Amino acid sequence: MDDYLATGVIRTSHGIRGYVKVSLFSDDTEAFFRLDSAELRKGSSRVLTAIEDAKQQASDLLVKFAVIDSPETGKQYSGWEIWIPREKAAELGDQEFYAAEIVGCELFADGCRVGSVASIIEGAQAPLLEVIMDDGKRLIPFMKEYIGDIDIAQRRIVLLDERLLT
Repeated sequence: MDDYLATGVIRTSHGIRGYVKVSLFSDDTEAFFRLDSAELRKGSSRVLTAIEDAKQQASDLLVKFAVIDSPETGKQYSGWEIWIPREKAAELGDQEFYAAEIVGCELFADGCRVGSVASIIEGAQAPLLEVIMDDGKRLIPFMKEYIGDIDIAQRRIVLLDERLLT
C-alpha cells in the first residue's frame, strides 16, 4: 500500500501570487496547516513540492505551493490531488477511514461479490466509486442511500441499491 494518502484536491487559482483554492477530503483543516510539503498527483504525473503558506479565507482553504507561482500555473494544477505521508495525516475517529483505503475493496450486493473499487472520483453531489465489474465499469455514488457497511479490515463494502449495477 502507498505510504501516502490523498488529502484534498486543487480546485482553481486564487489571486495573483500563486495561491490555489483547495478542497480537503477531511474536516481537519488544522492538520493541513502543520504540513510543510506534499505530493501533487494527476494520473501518472507526480510533483513533490513545499507548502509555503496555507490559510482559511471564509469557506475556502487557500494554499501556496512552491511549484505554483502565478494564476496561470495554478489553473494548470486544477484537479490535481494533494497527497501527504500517512504518518502526517489527520488522526481518525471511530468508524472513520481514509478515502484511499477504499480503493481495492470488494463491493458486495446481496452477499455476492459484484466488483472492486478502482478509484474515487469527485462528483457534483458526492464522491463516486469507480467499480470494476466483469461486464465493465460502474460509477456508484458514495452516499448512505447506496452504500452500507464498510469494513476496511476485511476490504468489503456493501452496496444497498442493486439497481445501480444495471
